[in-house]
Amino acid sequence: MIGVENVTRRLRENRLLVQPASTARVVLDACVEVRSAVVYATFAVIIVFLPVIALPGLSGRLFAPLATAYVLAVMASLAAAVTVVPALCAWLLATPGETRREPPLAGWTARAYERLLARLMRHPRFVIGGMILTTLIGFAALPFLESDFIPDFKEGHLIIHMTAAPGTSLEQSLKLGRQVTEKLRQLPEIRSVAQRVGRASLDEDTSGPHTSEFEVDLNQVDGKASRQIDARVRKALDGFVGASFSVSSFLTMRVNETLSGSSSAVAINIIGDDLDVLDIQANNIVRMLHQIHGATDVRIEAPPGVPELAIRLRPADLERWGLRSADVLRSIHTAWQGETVGQIYERSAAFNVMVRLDDASRNDVASVGFLPLHTVHGNYVPLRAVADIYETNGRYQVSHLGAQRTQTVTANVTGRSAQSFVQDARTAIAKNIKLPLGTYVQFTSAAEAESQSRKELFINSGLAAIAVMILLSIITQGWRNLALILVNLPFAFVGGILAIIVSGTTLTLGATVGFVTLFGITLRNSVMMISHFETLVEREHLTWGVTTALRGPETASSPYS
Repeated sequence: MIGVENVTRRLRENRLLVQPASTARVVLDACVEVRSAVVYATFAVIIVFLPVIALPGLSGRLFAPLATAYVLAVMASLAAAVTVVPALCAWLLATPGETRREPPLAGWTARAYERLLARLMRHPRFVIGGMILTTLIGFAALPFLESDFIPDFKEGHLIIHMTAAPGTSLEQSLKLGRQVTEKLRQLPEIRSVAQRVGRASLDEDTSGPHTSEFEVDLNQVDGKASRQIDARVRKALDGFVGASFSVSSFLTMRVNETLSGSSSAVAINIIGDDLDVLDIQANNIVRMLHQIHGATDVRIEAPPGVPELAIRLRPADLERWGLRSADVLRSIHTAWQGETVGQIYERSAAFNVMVRLDDASRNDVASVGFLPLHTVHGNYVPLRAVADIYETNGRYQVSHLGAQRTQTVTANVTGRSAQSFVQDARTAIAKNIKLPLGTYVQFTSAAEAESQSRKELFINSGLAAIAVMILLSIITQGWRNLALILVNLPFAFVGGILAIIVSGTTLTLGATVGFVTLFGITLRNSVMMISHFETLVEREHLTWGVTTALRGPETASSPYS
């Protein structure tokens, strides 16, 4: 567009001359006039986008394809601008009537811009002072911005994770799920609720029957109601004692699971060797998190307390009765878990034959000690004669991270960013919780991924900035022109910050990538404008001053805007 606009303007000026040049010559000169600036500005934009392409992890998966597509599109556009566009201009713009007068909108824009510049030029100190003040305010507000990995999506449905006490049966989970469903359906914003309990036999998730997942489909609601629906759902779930809940949208849940292995926004791993110590510290962290503003759905991912029936064999009694421990354990396994002993064929179908105790005996704890064991002498002795049988509490899940035992505390965040919540949680843990020797805490969350990705982006952007400055020093004539190009970049940055403040949104990683895009566009426009100033000085023999400052934007306002 910049090349076509410059060709059109030069053809219009050429036709006003007493001895106009040929159309081909004017088109060629006009294209060559902006070619250098277009090429270098495009390469500068490509360099600016390289840090986005180099983003690691999930952030790279999200944003690198967008940056790659943009770079490829810009390169294709550049190739067309330096090859196809000049030929098309010489062919399509050769008719005098096509470029006799300036388009009305372009003329009105140029005149309005000229009047604005004339007014601003009368008060240069006021303009420069205002821009400096705005820049300082924008940079001063930067530390106070809330930041997140991704924005809060309103997808039209929610995912609710319910965790009951370990050991809760499938029937009890279904019963509790029906009560939860009835409670949720009383909310007018909810269209339907579906419950999924436990896991399938080949499912990748290691969830027991005490865990459930509710898929909640929402009615179409306005913006204000959509922002309040999460709080209303959590309030409706507060009355269910003995179960913990986690509420999130589907996309947010999947992102959290990818980043931290948990469906919640924040996961705190307590790592050590002693499981009992890990459980104690996990409960301490849960109590502390409840005191931090914004904490919701706080829970321990694998709480202890699963009822277990312990059977401890007595070696002396086994020897007295002539029993081997392996044979006794096999008998116990057969009685309660079952063992396939054959098959029954019915036509073309085959069915396994399994031997085990009946359901009544398997569910009766008192009958465990009466399990008959066959000795080598042909006698039968009850299990209680060779083993101690007692009830105890155990764990249904022992998690590991980096070959070490771990207990995980998860939480969601409402009313603030996960980044600031994690910072407050770190401070509170370091101040209030004394961890034993060999036990430490590790945060894995979207906030951690966002912080790491932002750090990588800033480091790579610094390297890209050095490359851009080297490139600009090649194409600009003197350090003053280079300074004029670079001074525009902070203004673009401040404009983005003020837009975030006014809109009330958070500084997400996507917004940071948007700043990179804004830098690229601002850099391109600055390079093109300074190049146009240099052309006016060299070809039209103007001198640097107010006249040139007004003439440059006047003739270039249309293509750059």
